[in-house]
Amino acid sequence: MSNYPDINSSNSKDNSSHLGSDQTSKDASSHTGTDIKQNAKPAWENMGKEPNVGNMITKSENPSIIVGSDHTSKDATTLQPAELNPRKNANDNPFAHEDHDVNPESRPVANASSNLDIAISVCHVYKSFKGEPILKDINRDFELGKIHGIIGNNGSGKTVLFKCICGFLLPSKGKILVDYEQVGKDVDFPGDMGVIIETPGFLPSYSGLKNLSILASLKRKIGKKEIRKAIARVGLDPDMKKPVSKYSLGMRQRLGLAQAIMEDPHHLILDEPFSGLDKYGVREMRDLMKELRSEGKTILISSHNPEDIAELCDTVCEMDAGVLSVIRE
Repeated sequence: MSNYPDINSSNSKDNSSHLGSDQTSKDASSHTGTDIKQNAKPAWENMGKEPNVGNMITKSENPSIIVGSDHTSKDATTLQPAELNPRKNANDNPFAHEDHDVNPESRPVANASSNLDIAISVCHVYKSFKGEPILKDINRDFELGKIHGIIGNNGSGKTVLFKCICGFLLPSKGKILVDYEQVGKDVDFPGDMGVIIETPGFLPSYSGLKNLSILASLKRKIGKKEIRKAIARVGLDPDMKKPVSKYSLGMRQRLGLAQAIMEDPHHLILDEPFSGLDKYGVREMRDLMKELRSEGKTILISSHNPEDIAELCDTVCEMDAGVLSVIRE
């Protein structure tokens, strides 16, 4: 267990609801199209069976609607997903469905509640590389509209877990659901997610604005106005002509965060987002995280700084040798 003495005494000052949009990810096939089917079974009822072809909206006898999303993928270190897939009725909880292979009673009490709105569910996930276990029975729900902190030493499995949630890696065993769609089965990559994993990569000879414009052109969802707004929001000058090769580590980190938020995604997966920032930059980015939470974003964040976790996070888990344990619910 790492030393994080202030975590249990910290209280979040902000609670929020949820919304968001869009994705960019690593090299994979595009998934587009939306069909509307009346009286079809919800997507989670098909778990363990042949996946449905294409995207769909499934509508049952009750007012709940589950909406599929378009996915465009590309080779990048950050992910800007597609469309929101909200659940309208709290009774339509796939994690409590009788066909789901995870018994809710095996979870911590807070995770098993049918009254919670779950953004991401990691269900008994294992991951191994060449027979070496990296993730060991990770079983955790992450609630909508909150900041969830994950702490742990280097090599403990935090980044591997984040890559599995994003679809960059597939679990060796178990499943991950984002907005009630199984990653790697219902969707290749989660819809509605922005990601920073490790050090963001950009074309070194281009400016920050040019880099983000190239990435945004792949989806054509936003224009220069939204890109410039995202760059300014992270404390960079959108008119700066300096190429990214001349950026400091902290400036690159800010640009990576701008890329993650520029298409207004609902969920954010941020692996060490404060790396390379000075104390003033850390303060600015903490304030930005709080603003994003107030907008309804669900944020998973890792950090080696206990002050980041204590100040920002509504829930805290620790990863130790591939095992995830709850520190603060």
